[in-house]
Amino acid sequence: MSRPPLRVGFIGLGSQGAPMARRIIAAGHETTLWARRPATLIPFADSGAKMVSSPAELAMTGDLVCLCVVDDADVEQVVTGPDGVLAGLRRGGVIAVHFTVHPETCRRLETSARTCGVSLVDAPVSGGGRAADQGSLVVMAGGDPQVFAYCRPVFTTYGEPVVHLGPTGSGQLAKILTTCCSRPTWGSPRTCSGWGPPSVSTEPR
Repeated sequence: MSRPPLRVGFIGLGSQGAPMARRIIAAGHETTLWARRPATLIPFADSGAKMVSSPAELAMTGDLVCLCVVDDADVEQVVTGPDGVLAGLRRGGVIAVHFTVHPETCRRLETSARTCGVSLVDAPVSGGGRAADQGSLVVMAGGDPQVFAYCRPVFTTYGEPVVHLGPTGSGQLAKILTTCCSRPTWGSPRTCSGWGPPSVSTEPR
């Protein structure tokens, strides 16, 4: 028996996040959106997605919350702030971090989530807005394999391939290595080992 589509909250509607959200909606998942800038939500007015006023309210409506916000500090604020995702997400819910942040940030957030009965996977994506439109982003995930399997039906709406690489932080480390190896002019052993600046991605979202 197939299970019903997950209810998904999505935060981070930039050049890559917006087409990811559209593909989730098109796949039939009940979707809720939040954005700091209300203008970002205007293109979704007729999409069938629900709009809410805070990350906590968004989390109350969903099984899985996907984050594509722009740096480590923003991810932490959206997850752990007074009106953040952990303030609203039910026990058993899942957070997926899609932006490229430091692996240690994801490990720290996973620990905070676990104390609330929530799981967290790091699942950075590569390919840009066009790949998101086409459903061909590369999704590199780290975290509990059972939680990854639970999220996979959503990840495959915008990703191909979608791969699980190991424990929490593995996806971020793979993305960092991939990025620095494709940019040898600025990559360094220190950066490629994950000991560079906390936010390493310069790709638009």
